[in-house]
Amino acid sequence: MAGTRPHQLHQAADTGRAQIRYGTGIVVCLALCLAASPVRADTCAAILKAFEALAAVPGYSQMVRMPDMPPIQSIAIGDVLYVNPGDKWQKVTLKPGGRLGILKAVVPDAASLKDCAKAGADMIDGRSMTTYTYVPPALKGAESLAKPGVQTLWVGDSDGLPYKMTDTDIEMTISYSNITPPVQ
Repeated sequence: MAGTRPHQLHQAADTGRAQIRYGTGIVVCLALCLAASPVRADTCAAILKAFEALAAVPGYSQMVRMPDMPPIQSIAIGDVLYVNPGDKWQKVTLKPGGRLGILKAVVPDAASLKDCAKAGADMIDGRSMTTYTYVPPALKGAESLAKPGVQTLWVGDSDGLPYKMTDTDIEMTISYSNITPPVQ
């Protein structure tokens, strides 16, 4: 490099090293970001697994609370659902595997869940829970009614079952003990 002074050569070398460090930093950042993707997929899979466990238990009771509405209680025993929207119990008999079918209609697979993340630890009724946040898919046929928002799910550490789910307007609690049919 004719006419280049020594301090200019050092400056050019320093600039080259800085560009290499910057480029290396970008590559490392991309690698870390890409490496984090399987964690998200694993987290979505953990959420789906909790819902699948719910569909597989012999029975459960859930209470859904929404603003300006009476609570809605339901009980699932096998493939029979009992629903009380506030005034009286209604019995609905599903075909075999119907509870899992309902789940798959709402959440077909882990990839249908978005923005999955572990949110922390909590306790419900003395049970250790892991909390997750996620965005569920839009319900088929109701996409124009409401855009899904972030939901939080409490999953039991010892059994992998969901115990609570909330979003902006809904709180759902789930129990697995003392499940009996309210009507015959």
